[in-house]
Amino acid sequence: MGTLVVIVRRGLLLACVTGSVLAQSPPQMFLRIAGPAPSRIESESLHTGLLVCSNAVAGLAYRIQSRTDLGSGGAWGNVRVYHATALRVAVDLLAMDSALTTTRVPAGAFQMGDSLGDGFANENPAHTVSLGALEADRFEVYGALWSEVRAWALSRGYDFDGPGLAVDPLAPVTAVSWYDCVKWCNARSEKNGLVPAYYLEAGRTNVYRSGRVDLTSDCVAWESVGYRLPTEAEWERLARGGADGFRFPWTNVLTIAHTQANYVSRTNEAYDLGPTRGYHPAFQGKPAPVGTFPPNGYGLYDAAGNVWEWCWDWFSHTYYASSPDDNPRGPAAGSARVARGNSYYNVGFYARCAYRNFWAPTNRFEDFGFRCVRTQP
Repeated sequence: MGTLVVIVRRGLLLACVTGSVLAQSPPQMFLRIAGPAPSRIESESLHTGLLVCSNAVAGLAYRIQSRTDLGSGGAWGNVRVYHATALRVAVDLLAMDSALTTTRVPAGAFQMGDSLGDGFANENPAHTVSLGALEADRFEVYGALWSEVRAWALSRGYDFDGPGLAVDPLAPVTAVSWYDCVKWCNARSEKNGLVPAYYLEAGRTNVYRSGRVDLTSDCVAWESVGYRLPTEAEWERLARGGADGFRFPWTNVLTIAHTQANYVSRTNEAYDLGPTRGYHPAFQGKPAPVGTFPPNGYGLYDAAGNVWEWCWDWFSHTYYASSPDDNPRGPAAGSARVARGNSYYNVGFYARCAYRNFWAPTNRFEDFGFRCVRTQP
């Protein structure tokens, strides 16, 4: 696995690895922790690929960065992202899926829809929905994770409409169709030894791996612990972070500003308090690396802004009037699939938890991505 040499330079603790622990990385590599508060790498911590990080602030996201030299010509690049659950955590550099990148949400009920009266008619009526327990990705699926699973899938009979796009290894993947997201979820499940969620028929014999297939709810193994897209109701409950009656995923204020999300600020909405208008000044019309902004009450990042997130459901303007109270899964058919959460390219009005977007599942916009969930017992 290699040895670890620890170097202190300009107050940073750096690890020099000989005999790489990261796929396709050079034999010598310097590592550091970057985040909203100081953290450090413990010396002699890279046994079997585990990087022990200490002095972290629990509840915040940190990024592991690398470079091959410390000269003036080098630059730090993002390698991994994790959510600090304690002061001292061990990050597995060999695995992108871990307990540090997911969160568990128990079964429960929440208020779905626009309870504040500032949205569209299709966000009403506000209604109570009960949902089962979930494990959810804390982060939107990011470029490095997408590419790793996609490469595995292509060698095993999967196909995709496109390669996806990410401006940074830890930026959310975009330009992915709904079909590609669903197939990718299956590939991620199979790669991790889990039973896939999506099948070509109600009998659930043939795993969905290729083509554009408009799956029905009967084609989904909802009881499976494989990766899948959240339903629209699951997405909204996750975005609200365990609190009802708030406009955005955060619960300290009913307003939005660039300190909270990557979106376009404007003066039209009184609740948009962005001191600078237009694109986020740090990202200028591009996605931010996942985990850049504070998480919500469930520990999810970027539930408002950054990129739109595909959901399972077909869209209907009137669905809320007849939606089941327990585990709704959307209309039986349609022409557009739901997307939620807003993006770097749109204004704060669309970042509200209740806002419902929808597009044809073939679309591969550069501000559309996704995150995964897994059913829990």
